[in-house]
Amino acid sequence: MKRTSGEKKPAGVSRGDRRTSQPLRMRWLTSINDPHPTSPPSQVFCTIWKGRTKHMGTKPNLHNTSMDYIKLYDLEKFIKTVRDKSPFSACDSSLSQTIHPKQAKHAPLGCIVQFPGLLSCWLLPWGATASPVTSWGTYQPVSEAEEVHDIAVRSSLQSMAAVPDSTFGNKLSRPSHLDNLTAYSPQNPLLSRDDYWPPIPYTSRKSNGICASPVPLRKLLVSPPHAHSRVPPTAAGRKDTDEDSWFGSTSPAKMADIISGISSIFTCLKGCCFQSCNYIVSFEGAISSLIAELDQLKSKSMDIKRQVEAAQRDELNVKQEVLGWVKSLEDLSSEAENINAAYRRKFKCLCNFPINVCSSYPLRTRAEAALTAAADLKKKAGEFADVADDLDVDRVLEVPNPKVIGMDTALEELQGHVRDDDVIIIGIHGMGGVGKTALLRRFNNDFAGKELDNLDVVIYLDLPTEYQVEELQKPLFSQLKLTWKDEATQRDRAGRLFRVLSKMRFLLLLDNVWEPLNCQVVGIPLPQPPSKSKIVFATRMEDVCSRMGAEKTIKLECLSSEEAWDLFRFNAKLNLASTDASILDLARALARQCAGLPAALISVAHAMASKRTFAEWRHVLAIMKEAPFQLPGMEEHVYHPLKLSYDRLSDTLRTCASNFALVQEGRLLSKQYVTDLWIGQGFINDFEKSSDTSDKASYLLGMLLAASLIQRFDDKYFKMHPMVRSMILWMECDCGKKESKWLKRDGHGLAEAPGAEKWRVAERISLGWNNIALLPDEPQCPDLIYLNLRKNPPLRNIPNKFFSHMPCLRILDLQQTSIEELPSGIGNLSQLQLLDLSFTKIASLPREIQALVNLRYLAMPSATHLRSISSAVIPCLHRLQWLDIYNSYSGWRVAGALQSDGEGILLDELESLKKLKVLGITISSETALRRLSELQRLAAAVHWLQIEGCGTLARLDIPSTYCFGENMKNLKQIRLQAMPDLEEVIIGGDLHARNALSCLNFLYLSALPKAKIIWKNRCLANLCGLDIQDCNVIDRLLKLEDNAANSTETITIFPRLTKIVLRKLPELESLSDGDRVIAFPSLKTMEVRNCPKLKKLTLVAENLREIQCDKEWWDKLDWSDERTLSFQKLFKQAD
Repeated sequence: MKRTSGEKKPAGVSRGDRRTSQPLRMRWLTSINDPHPTSPPSQVFCTIWKGRTKHMGTKPNLHNTSMDYIKLYDLEKFIKTVRDKSPFSACDSSLSQTIHPKQAKHAPLGCIVQFPGLLSCWLLPWGATASPVTSWGTYQPVSEAEEVHDIAVRSSLQSMAAVPDSTFGNKLSRPSHLDNLTAYSPQNPLLSRDDYWPPIPYTSRKSNGICASPVPLRKLLVSPPHAHSRVPPTAAGRKDTDEDSWFGSTSPAKMADIISGISSIFTCLKGCCFQSCNYIVSFEGAISSLIAELDQLKSKSMDIKRQVEAAQRDELNVKQEVLGWVKSLEDLSSEAENINAAYRRKFKCLCNFPINVCSSYPLRTRAEAALTAAADLKKKAGEFADVADDLDVDRVLEVPNPKVIGMDTALEELQGHVRDDDVIIIGIHGMGGVGKTALLRRFNNDFAGKELDNLDVVIYLDLPTEYQVEELQKPLFSQLKLTWKDEATQRDRAGRLFRVLSKMRFLLLLDNVWEPLNCQVVGIPLPQPPSKSKIVFATRMEDVCSRMGAEKTIKLECLSSEEAWDLFRFNAKLNLASTDASILDLARALARQCAGLPAALISVAHAMASKRTFAEWRHVLAIMKEAPFQLPGMEEHVYHPLKLSYDRLSDTLRTCASNFALVQEGRLLSKQYVTDLWIGQGFINDFEKSSDTSDKASYLLGMLLAASLIQRFDDKYFKMHPMVRSMILWMECDCGKKESKWLKRDGHGLAEAPGAEKWRVAERISLGWNNIALLPDEPQCPDLIYLNLRKNPPLRNIPNKFFSHMPCLRILDLQQTSIEELPSGIGNLSQLQLLDLSFTKIASLPREIQALVNLRYLAMPSATHLRSISSAVIPCLHRLQWLDIYNSYSGWRVAGALQSDGEGILLDELESLKKLKVLGITISSETALRRLSELQRLAAAVHWLQIEGCGTLARLDIPSTYCFGENMKNLKQIRLQAMPDLEEVIIGGDLHARNALSCLNFLYLSALPKAKIIWKNRCLANLCGLDIQDCNVIDRLLKLEDNAANSTETITIFPRLTKIVLRKLPELESLSDGDRVIAFPSLKTMEVRNCPKLKKLTLVAENLREIQCDKEWWDKLDWSDERTLSFQKLFKQAD
């Protein structure tokens, strides 16, 4: 407003001084009623706000927030007054409630919260109702002082317009009023150089409903107010009267200009206010977030530090980035503690708000930087796969290994198991010298010089026979490059090894494992599948594989004949082209003597490498047969390794193994034979039935098999490797120093026994499988405990004093000799435990037998010439456990019989043998058969029963209550023989006793010329063998009598039958019963002889392997029959 030229200024005070010296509150209050205001109220407020913000950029000083609130409260009163006078007041919405100015100083939180809200409440109703305006109406500065003042106000607004977008927070957009601001130029005289800022690229947003068409700030600042007025200035200009004052105008257009200007300014202030509130409210959240992040990082740091400490203990090189991370976290933790402490000091009053925001801003900046650093550390922590570099270990240590032949198959199998991630533990077992060590060393060396794609380290460890844990840990420490500390405990070393190996993909090769290795004690981790880490071990004891949890096992066998010859020839340096053919023959014979054992082949070949003459080779072959230990290298490289297995056996098992060594080289021993020997020697004792002895024998055989000292031929026969046998003989002869200690001449074709002088020092003598006819008259054998004369057919007589000087003899085997009687000197063998007279021609047992008080085992089966047994002999054998006179003596008498059925001892006398557990007996009378069934203990001991003669017996039920009742629960074999009047054999007819023969596994029917066999009720389910011979009237193998006799079904009578023998059955026509087909699911062998009428093989036998018969009969079979044709490939010529 211009003054008249005649008006004077107050003395001493300029207009500007008067304006600034007036109290702000009074200025606002007076401006409302001032009819001639000098400047719009918006300019005054902007000047005040600029004073609060210019010293810290765009950040408000909240220290004086309360005072600002009072000023704004006055401004609100002004706006209300103006709005009440406005013609648009009817459309206004009510303002939000605010705190009274008197309460402002005591409620700073309310001030801060209400500060932005107050502005928004002011702007919203006016911006929503005012019509678009583009100027301040008709107001113009009328004096120089006013122009200067306007420039200052506009400069303040211009500074606020320079606030960047980020100042307003994520949810506040940059006010659109700032879009068109321009740089300083002479064409913009209202802008000073100090108000210059570079243009800021910005995408305008809507004003969120605050002002429908806001005033462009640029136009407000750089253009004269009247240039944008919707109402052109009057020609007469402004009237300098109270009625036409700037505040007193009631023109709608003028009022709209006022409101639009205030709204535009408040829109600019809104971002700053909201930023201030966000700054305060989010400060504590930033501190809390920082503390939470650090807590998580500290937990992670503890884990990493433990790993670092463990790695340092294990002598691993910790990665520098990990160490740097730990140091950074320590520094950050210290910084966070400082920030938190400073935060607590500054926010300790005013309800957790700072006393001075300006001083708190750098602290907030530090907190934000720390929070960013914490996020970076957290991210880096997740990238640490390992805290330390791998050890600089020796990945593979090559070990010396000679050339091996014939192990390609085993090597491929081992490689396959190692590649399988689901297989962790692999066991290799086999006898000593078979090549287990060579296989492991070759497998180890194959990794040398190659990239270990799936492995970090390959460790080969040869275990001493007797070792301490430290002896296993030292080589592991050495290869892993770990420092060995003598003061460390075994447990500490195990822990170090465990930690290191757990982080590696390792292949551990353990050689010479005798007992299960406790990997945890050593420090070897047991990986869980799937895993690349493996443990492979070699042992001679098969049971060690199972006890160590081997998932796959590989058994190394001896080399084949061709592989053995190649290995022998290579090591003997034999040139096939230049070596004499006769020498090559001897060389092949020597190789055969080694029986495919690589250690023996290599040792003998090295010994012969320098031999060039035929005589030398022949001499060595003779030594190899009689005393191989005399050859160079045999003791060291063959016997000593084998001896380790033998020495680790118990005394009982060593004696059991020695029984195999006493038999001729390469000869098979039946399970029954060794069982009999072990019963006689007392190794099998305290049994109730023969199956118990068989089970115990199976266990002992299994132990020898597991120790790789014997080999299984099939289920019934076993053998011992020649080199193992030679080693046992060498050991038992005091390492070859006392060769006569074991006098062994089996299978030598001897016609006469060795001289008496060689018997003197002998402990075991085996002269079986010869043609000896004469024995020394009175040999002196004080230490003899074993004498084997079996299978000497020419031997008929034994000198009377032959047994006079054998006080220690325990085993006497005369089986399959032709002796007819025992000498009286037999009574001198008081220590005798086993006497075998099987298949001899002995006619009677002398009374002197009763002196054998320690006899446990007496076998006389098939001694068909035996007719007399003295009545006082057998009852005196109180320790007798096994009595076998099956298919032998049959003259048993029954007490009280009116007419004796035979001459001999009473059957009841056998009942007095309290320890008798197994009995094989022959019965020749119906009376004796019934009496045997009645004697409960004796009947339970019967395992083999032969019934022959019995001329009055016409029908026999098997089983039956009167002769094959429940008392014979252990009966395994029945033989019906030479019964000319027997007409029917009914099997399973007695329903009350059909379960009595549950153990019966062999039925033999022979020489029954009138008998027919009738099967009922499908009993004898456990029968394994059926032998029918010399039965003239049998036309069908099986004649069934049951409810389904006429059906055509396929039935199974003997589910476990494995062998059928049919001989001399002239009327046999069919193997089935009518149209019914018999199935034999377990049948493997069938023998047919002299059955001329049998033309078809009408049976079902899917597992049948061979049919033994005459070729003539085979060719005459009806091959047009479909079932018969299915057996065409199973022919085998009968012996």
